[in-house]
Amino acid sequence: MFCPTCGQRYVAGIQRVCDLDGTRLLSEPGVDARPLNAYFSTVLSGSELGSSSIRRAFEKDDDIVLELTDEFIHPDDEVIGDEDMAELFRRENTPIKPKADRRQRTRRSSIRTENSAARPNIRRVSPNDIPLGHVDLKEREAAGHINDFDPDAPASFVGKTVKGRYRVIEMLATDDSGYAYLAEDRIVGNKRVVVRILTPFEGDEVTAAILAEERVRLSHLNHPNVARVFDSGAYSNGVKYLISEDLDALSADEILSIHGRFDPARAGKLIRQIGQALGDVHKQGILHRDLRPANIEIASADGEAALKITNFGVSSGELHEDNIRYAAPEIIEGGVSTVSSDIYSLGVTAYQFLTGDFPFDGATERELVKDQRDGYSQEISPALDEFFAKALSPKPRSRYVTAREAGDVFAAAVSKPLTLPAPAKANEASATLLGTSEAVAETSGVAGSETDADDLPAWLRRSPDPLHAPNARWIKIALAVFIVLSVIFAAAWFYLLNRHTPTASNVDTNSNSAYDPTETPPAPRDIQALPNATYFNSNKQDLKGDLYRNFVGFSIYIPKTWRSTGPQEGTEANRGKFLDVSKLSADGRLEEQFLLSYYISRGTYSDDAAIFPELVSESNAALSKLLPDFKLLSQGQTSVNGWKAYEIQFQGGGTGPSGDPLTVWGRRIWIPAARPGVRSGFALTLLATSNDQKVKGIADVGVNDDLAKVLATFEPGREF
Repeated sequence: MFCPTCGQRYVAGIQRVCDLDGTRLLSEPGVDARPLNAYFSTVLSGSELGSSSIRRAFEKDDDIVLELTDEFIHPDDEVIGDEDMAELFRRENTPIKPKADRRQRTRRSSIRTENSAARPNIRRVSPNDIPLGHVDLKEREAAGHINDFDPDAPASFVGKTVKGRYRVIEMLATDDSGYAYLAEDRIVGNKRVVVRILTPFEGDEVTAAILAEERVRLSHLNHPNVARVFDSGAYSNGVKYLISEDLDALSADEILSIHGRFDPARAGKLIRQIGQALGDVHKQGILHRDLRPANIEIASADGEAALKITNFGVSSGELHEDNIRYAAPEIIEGGVSTVSSDIYSLGVTAYQFLTGDFPFDGATERELVKDQRDGYSQEISPALDEFFAKALSPKPRSRYVTAREAGDVFAAAVSKPLTLPAPAKANEASATLLGTSEAVAETSGVAGSETDADDLPAWLRRSPDPLHAPNARWIKIALAVFIVLSVIFAAAWFYLLNRHTPTASNVDTNSNSAYDPTETPPAPRDIQALPNATYFNSNKQDLKGDLYRNFVGFSIYIPKTWRSTGPQEGTEANRGKFLDVSKLSADGRLEEQFLLSYYISRGTYSDDAAIFPELVSESNAALSKLLPDFKLLSQGQTSVNGWKAYEIQFQGGGTGPSGDPLTVWGRRIWIPAARPGVRSGFALTLLATSNDQKVKGIADVGVNDDLAKVLATFEPGREF
């Protein structure tokens, strides 16, 4: 065979197209194109194979090599070499690779003469001796990975990398649902995420598959009122995890513990947002299973995304002492989580927002379920009583069909006159609900414990909200609410357009006397830079631990001659410090020192008035351990650069490192953020010693010394 384009010759029967240009091969004139087996039939013809001598040879020795002579080969034919033959039989099982130019290959004769060396015997290989072509996953799983989570040592997870991208920097919390860690994104700068390690699920395979499917759907969900879930996965040891966004906000549970119940109007707005978000997520086939104030983050700013529901996909529906009072009665009795059970949790949350208490009591699971089965029976207002009676109904089918509907009805109900009960503390017996020796199964014996949800198939119990007939009454209520909100919006817009805005010409930038610091922060000041000083602006990015969780923004000028230390992460005994600067004498003795930390605040000075005595007591106990002969000189209200604050003045004495008498005077100042609901306030400590020639007593600290110049440049931030 030959190629009519390039003239390259090929052995007949080997291939049909040219290797070089793909042209179809033609037979050479005067040469018969024989099939491939013609060469073997030439060497071993039928008559020869039938001869007794050759048959005996094969029967005697399987490894015999036939010696061939030229009489069986036509001299005009091209001979197949050893390499060509090997390539022919490899072609079916190997990837397609470009062949070398046959014109550059040296042709070899496959004719063996009598003087040629005999071929080596063929080696037989057992299939069991062939190495495996895959990785032994069991061996790899047993070995684990350096970044896997170790359930026996959760603290060792700090410093590891998740998904090759998120480096864990701190453990945030631990609870019955697992562990939460703070991690930083190594690809996207200035981005931090929360890595939550989930408690192993010990339920059935069907529920496990449902939970896994929901976590995948969460990674594709983008809702303004739902915390983003960026990714999920599992380690080689089976431990599952979620990666979600880090929210710089307080939980509703923390706000309730600091300020008590919400204002009815704000409670209505929050529950409506929660209901809308929960209803939208339900439409995606995702349940929460653990809706409560601890899983609702509320930012101090007001806007569409100020509220976010967190920890979707974390809980498998298991009960513990923190969530049992939010669980529907059918869940406590061992039922399956449904849309209706999430709506029940929304009703309990709404009641707690409004009253600061729980709607049902009970020191044990049995008592709690009995109270739930009796139904809601309190009196707040007709509209709210109707809402809670339906949202907290013991029968799932009697509750609201959608979470959005429940939120809208509650928002409309709180707009009407109501009488709130006196706020009460949470029942201390709730911690013993899961510790009772009575079995959960006993609760099924309570009267009225039959549940209609058990009669439904599993797919219907967790399906999206069923269709229902529209209620004309609620349409009228929604229309009325819309009209009222429109009027309020118009009035607010008119007020914003016509209110008086102070200008720079009539504002005292030092005293800010035109502002009420108990309601809003003072206006920003025009601060003059200190000579030979460095500008310092606090940054949350490089912080961790308690400093990260309780970050306060501020700016200040620090003299270059002062020694600076910080930030310093807190310990169990002491809070961390954002800034620690000090002035030393020529011989290295301490003269002045300025420290800036935080304290747990309620937002405004009037709110913190009740906790200032506790802060003073805590401060005295700590300072008395550091300063010999500690004395509290005075305490009371003060003002720092226009910010209303509370201050104590103290004194201590002893002997310096050189043996000389040393006196220390100090001031500790607590400055709230002047914004309701902000948890972290500023804690300033000013120290001066008798080594400073300008300081003669407590009256000179921060007034007649260099520390006064530094304090004058201190400016709290306004982004809370």
